[in-house]
Amino acid sequence: MAYVTVASIRAIYTALSSTEKFPDPTLSDYISEFEGIAEEYRGVAFEPRTETETIYVDCATKLLNLKHPKLRSVTSLTIDGVAVTVGDLELDKPIGQIRYEAGFPAESTVVVVYPHGFDAPTKGIARGCREYVRSCALADRSQVPRDVIGQSLDGGYTRYSTPDWEAGRPTGYLEVDRLLNAAQDFRVPF
Repeated sequence: MAYVTVASIRAIYTALSSTEKFPDPTLSDYISEFEGIAEEYRGVAFEPRTETETIYVDCATKLLNLKHPKLRSVTSLTIDGVAVTVGDLELDKPIGQIRYEAGFPAESTVVVVYPHGFDAPTKGIARGCREYVRSCALADRSQVPRDVIGQSLDGGYTRYSTPDWEAGRPTGYLEVDRLLNAAQDFRVPF
């Protein structure tokens, strides 16, 4: 399932109504591209996703931190190929942490299969996705440059917005970036 549908984008943005100029697969690719950017930038899936994660345990521990927050459940977990009863696990779902009282032995390989993420994207994320698709489709079709973020008429200088994650511009489209920055950040600093 996607954050938004091609049909919903076409209904809102009549400039994208032509399936000849803007084929469904092209718009679907933009939707998928935005989902990847949004999830990496905010550190969380905005709709349910399933992950198979392999974790090498250096030192014995009872806690494992998964790479995705908003843990929904654990489908399966193995330690060096031996299945662990999922009911024996305690889950800290918001942060994506598993506690196993019997412990994860040192120098073991743990494979965890788990669904994670929100039930559905927020209105802001869905709107950001629609706006991203619109911006990309129109820019690609018309060769129109990105948003202007600086201009000097007498000096002949124009500065366009480009992606710069450090500056809070993950896409380079100002409205899309504003909506992404308004969403909660789940990334864990290391």
